[in-house]
Amino acid sequence: MKKYNCWEFKKCGREAGGERSDELGVCPVSSFLSADGLNGGENGGRICWIIDQNGCKDKIMHGKDFCFQCEFR
Repeated sequence: MKKYNCWEFKKCGREAGGERSDELGVCPVSSFLSADGLNGGENGGRICWIIDQNGCKDKIMHGKDFCFQCEFR
C-alpha cells in the first residue's frame, strides 16, 4: 500500500513544481529535508503536523489544534 505525502493526499499543489506553488509558494513541509524518509515519506510529507510553519497552519489556521483535526493525520 502506497504511503502518500500530505501534499499528495490533500492535493494542495504546494510541493516544489506543484500547480499552485507559484501562486501560494512552496510549502515548507515538502522541502523539509531533515525529515526525509521518516514514516516512509518524502521530506516532511508524513510528519507535516509537527513541522512549524507548515503550509496548512500558515494559510488556513494557526496553531497545532488545526493539525490535530486534519484528516491526513
